[in-house]
Order: sequence, then C-alpha cells, then structure tokens
Amino acid sequence: MRISTASPGRAGSSRSTPASVASPRRASRADDACLDGGAPWPSPRASSIGSRPSWPGAGTLDARPAPEEWSAREHLAHLARHATVFLERVDRILGEDRPALGRYRAEQDPEWPEWRGLPLAEALARLASAQTRLSAWARGLGDDDARRTAVHPAFGEMPVSHWLDFFLLHQAHHLYVAMIRVAEGRRPAEPAGE
Repeated sequence: MRISTASPGRAGSSRSTPASVASPRRASRADDACLDGGAPWPSPRASSIGSRPSWPGAGTLDARPAPEEWSAREHLAHLARHATVFLERVDRILGEDRPALGRYRAEQDPEWPEWRGLPLAEALARLASAQTRLSAWARGLGDDDARRTAVHPAFGEMPVSHWLDFFLLHQAHHLYVAMIRVAEGRRPAEPAGE
C-alpha cells in the first residue's frame, strides 16, 4: 500500500512513496485524506465496484468466454472471497512472527464453491464489508505493525505495505477482467462461417 500520494513538501504530487521505503510511521492527516477516498487506497464509500451504476443482468454476468474461465460474477465473488482471506492473513501477520503465507488458490479453497455461487448483490456486500475492515485497519496501522513481515513463496519476505500493494493489484486485475467479461457478453455473437 502506498501511504500517501504526496511527497513531503509537494502536495498533490502524483509520486508516491511505499511505506517500506519511508520510515514506518502512523498515518498523518494528509495520509488519512488519501486513505479516505483518494488513490491509491480505495474507500469503500468511493469504490467503483459496489457503487457502479448498474451491473448487467445474469446472462451477461454469467457468460464465460471458455468453460474453464470465470464469468464476471465469479471474478467479483473471487474478489470478495480473496478480501476475506486477506483479512485472515493480516491477522496472522500481526499475531505471528514472519508467518509463511502460501499462495491463495480458489480451486484449493474448500469455501470457494459457496462463494462462487453467490448472487451478485451478496458478493458485492461481502466485498464492501471486507474493504471497510481493511481500510479501517490500514488507517490505524501503527509503527510496530507497519514493520511486521510475512513470507510469500515466490516473493520472499515482504513488509505489510508490500502485502497491501499485492492485494490491491490482485483486486484491480480481477475487476479489470470482470469488466472485460461484461463487455464481451454485451457484444453480438459473430455469424457462423465468418
């Protein structure tokens, strides 16, 4: 997670400093403003996921480009499940010394089939709840917690800030793919033989 989009002395700068590069510290008022609705930490109130004017009907949301690929609704359900799993991982990072956190794979998650079948409204409600809890946690992150680390199997030991970056990139990826699936579902089918 990027703690602030403004460098000291340069308000409004688009350049940001990773928390792991800057000395770990409690968020300042300027940082709170960033966390409360400015980029890069999404405020649950300003999230484009839950507040999107309207998601399409079930046919478009459930369309898959190939049988083995997820639909838009499944990607959104995955975002909700992954956010919940990430909250559990945050608890481990705060409660254990350098925990080893394996890769999350939905296919290996015994709870994924239930989440995968959630109606869109429920998936978005669960996602908003997890985002609210993560946002509150990030705002209250103290110096000692900011220094805590966990070990990823591919990336090695990472501080909390990198775990948050990783989480946000993962969320952005799946939201992007969900939006692509919706766009694909809205395109008229191509006539056979062309």
